[in-house]
Formats: sequence, structure tokens, C-alpha cells
Amino acid sequence: MFSWRTTLSAHLFNNSPRLSRLTLPSELIFTLLTYGFALSNLARLNVVALGAYERERGISDVERKMKDEKLGFAVTLLCKASGIFEHVGTTVLSGAEQTPGWNTGNARPPELSKEVASALSKCVVPPPLHCSSRLIP
Repeated sequence: MFSWRTTLSAHLFNNSPRLSRLTLPSELIFTLLTYGFALSNLARLNVVALGAYERERGISDVERKMKDEKLGFAVTLLCKASGIFEHVGTTVLSGAEQTPGWNTGNARPPELSKEVASALSKCVVPPPLHCSSRLIP
């Protein structure tokens, strides 16, 4: 029996329920989702740590290039997170649904929905980087 605390659903007083699932696909899904959330959070922390360096006039070219590389690393993390969420939604959940006894009458939390996994994959994809110093007029 595998037990996970849901991430996307909360009940009274923001207390997420702990779900117990009997199958290995459920463990795989929750592990991959947690990995995707961790990558997304790490990317956000990296971007926040950079600050608004694109608008700093006194920054050297070397410093700007280092920060651009760190920004590129954050984008890579977001793309990996998006790929993980997409993989869960298209492949892992489809395989799990074929497993006998996978969803034995239990209410399915949002994390175990193809639509939510697809939405997560689209939410973490970075938008075009309009903040880049090369694109600011």
C-alpha cells in the first residue's frame, strides 16, 4: 500500500488528505508529479534570485552573460517539468488505467487526472522571454 499527501487538493483548513493506493502505477505517478513540482519550484527560485538584471545599466557584460546562462538553466528546468507532466498525462496515467484494481471505487484526486496533468504541462512552460535585454526596445 502506497500513501501520498495530495498536492493540488485541499480540504478544511488547507489540510491536504493522505491517500492510500494499492498499485505501483499510483506510486510512479505521484513520484513523477513531485519531481515535476520540485523542478518547477527550483526554476522559480533561480529566476527570483536573478532579480531584474535586464534593466540594470551598471552591470558588466560578463555578469549579464552569467545571469543569462542562469536564466537559461531555469528555462531548461521548466521545460523538463513540462515534459514530466505531459508524460504523466499521456503515458503513465493511460498505463495505470489498464492496471486491474487501480481505481477501486475511490474518488480520484485531481493529481490523477489526464486533464490536470496536461494543464500542468502547459502552465510551467516558460512564455517567450520578453524580459531579455535583447528584446526590450
